Amino acid sequence: MRPHDAAPHLLPAHVLESLRVIAVQHSRVADDADDLLQDALLEAVRAGRDDLSQAVNVRWVAGVIRNLGAMTARTAVRRRIRDSSWSHDGNPQFASYSDTASRSSAAAPMAWREHPAVVALPPSLRAVA
Repeated sequence: MRPHDAAPHLLPAHVLESLRVIAVQHSRVADDADDLLQDALLEAVRAGRDDLSQAVNVRWVAGVIRNLGAMTARTAVRRRIRDSSWSHDGNPQFASYSDTASRSSAAAPMAWREHPAVVALPPSLRAVA
């Protein structure tokens, strides 16, 4: 038995390449295109659309790539906004802490525990703040 006879639904090279081009177009970084393509192919297997010899399934996977790429981009933007809102640089919320820490390095280890933003956190989050 030849290897291609054992697996009739192997992904044809031209289909794989066209899906990879779509993944590159919809990924933020070209290196992430393979991950995006792999995630989309896993979703196709889960949904029972693994026969990519049918054009309808190829179009479906292309749509999954588009949607996953958009979701990844939205997540990255939200993460950037969330991370920048906790930045100490230029944030008036942390100005008093920064001033205290720069004036007295001996008091700095305890000063963060007294900061209002840290005090407002639940105890489980204060441990990592």
